[in-house]
Amino acid sequence: SYGIDCIERGGSWSAPIPPGVIRQAHRSARERVRLDTVLRRYAAGNKVLEEFIVAEAAGIPREVLCRMLSDQGPQFDRLMGSVAAEYEREMEQVARSSAQKRIDRVLRLLSGDDDPEDGVDLDYNFDAWHVGMILTGGKADATARLVSERLGYGLLHILRDRDIVWGWLGSKRQPAISTLVDTLPEGLPAGISMAIGEPRQGLEGWRLTHHEAQRGLRV
Repeated sequence: SYGIDCIERGGSWSAPIPPGVIRQAHRSARERVRLDTVLRRYAAGNKVLEEFIVAEAAGIPREVLCRMLSDQGPQFDRLMGSVAAEYEREMEQVARSSAQKRIDRVLRLLSGDDDPEDGVDLDYNFDAWHVGMILTGGKADATARLVSERLGYGLLHILRDRDIVWGWLGSKRQPAISTLVDTLPEGLPAGISMAIGEPRQGLEGWRLTHHEAQRGLRV
């Protein structure tokens, strides 16, 4: 219907994309349907429309048919661009919502109002040894991942502000704090500050090492 409106009103016609298209883009993002799959669906729909136009064009001069098909191109490109933009916008919203749930979960665990066995899976072993860390700086989130990868430890981290990350390094064995301290400064981005707590074990240790990192950050 949208494509036929373009034909009836001429190539310069412009209107917002149909609400149903926006709803479908949002739903696809929430359901984790890949964007290329979403766009292929609209490409297939455009092909069906073009075939319909050609099939119904008996008696229409060739130059008129060519103009109708040509008018479809820019409208279709605009539709695809709008679908992609709405999809990406919804994906960002979903990511923010998931991140907030993760933050709320961690804060409840820190306050003792939640149990690691309940709720959202944080993919972290709370029975292990932990080293709490707080990073500040423009690349705090990426640095937390870098530290975890370099040391081979598990990582649980949340963004507390744009440039502040609370994190925990998890290990089955008790980390050697001297090795940890010696390893951390190597190759870290400029402008990053890091405070760490002592290695602690279990859920209570997970809380304690974080509080130690908080106190260290003040220093």
